Amino acid sequence: MMIFLDRKMVAMDAIHYIQDLYPNLLEEIYESGEVNPNGMLKAIAKKRNLLKADSELDLKRAAELFLTELRHGKLGRLTLERVNEESESLSE
Repeated sequence: MMIFLDRKMVAMDAIHYIQDLYPNLLEEIYESGEVNPNGMLKAIAKKRNLLKADSELDLKRAAELFLTELRHGKLGRLTLERVNEESESLSE
C-alpha cells in the first residue's frame, strides 16, 4: 500500500516547525511579514513569480520549491532536532 503525502501540507508543517525553531528566518529570506504557513506559501509564490495560467498564485509549486530549497540547504544550515530539556539537564 502506497501512501501519498500532500506536499503543500508537508511544506506548511515544515514552515510552522522552522518558524518555531528559527523565528523571523523565513520572513527575512522570502521578504514577507507573513507568520502563518499558508500566508508564507503565498509570499514564496509571489517572490518567485509562481503563477497558474489564470494568474492565480500556484501554492503547490511554491510548496515544492520550498521543500527543495530546504532539502538542498538553500535556507541555511538548519538543525530540525530539538534538544529535550530533561536530557539536557542530565548532561550538565
